[in-house]
Amino acid sequence: MKCHASGDFSKTDGFENVDIIDICTIIGNLLDNAIEAYTDSLKDYEIMIKLDMFGGAYSIEISNPIEKSVLTHNSRLKTSKPDAKNHSLGTKSVKRRAEKYNGNAEFTEENNRFVARVWLKPED
Repeated sequence: MKCHASGDFSKTDGFENVDIIDICTIIGNLLDNAIEAYTDSLKDYEIMIKLDMFGGAYSIEISNPIEKSVLTHNSRLKTSKPDAKNHSLGTKSVKRRAEKYNGNAEFTEENNRFVARVWLKPED
């Protein structure tokens, strides 16, 4: 498994009200999901992490390869783990934190990859 990260959050003007714990929680949950999606049958498994700022928003994107569509069979991204009570909180937590900062979270599939994108748009 490989992981490639790129990005720049060094320009923080206007983002003083964004709690670093919220950013870490978003990245941690999305990264955990990408790691758990790993299977030996996927060659060259590479998780891509992109962090950026543009248009007055933080952009967080984490993607991983998929063999078949996840969203076709599980559009609500519910956990398949037997202990659902203690799992399936990751995507909900990500969405709540995005909404806290006037942003949103989007989960798509592009070029045989599962892609999670989060935008945070803190108020001035």
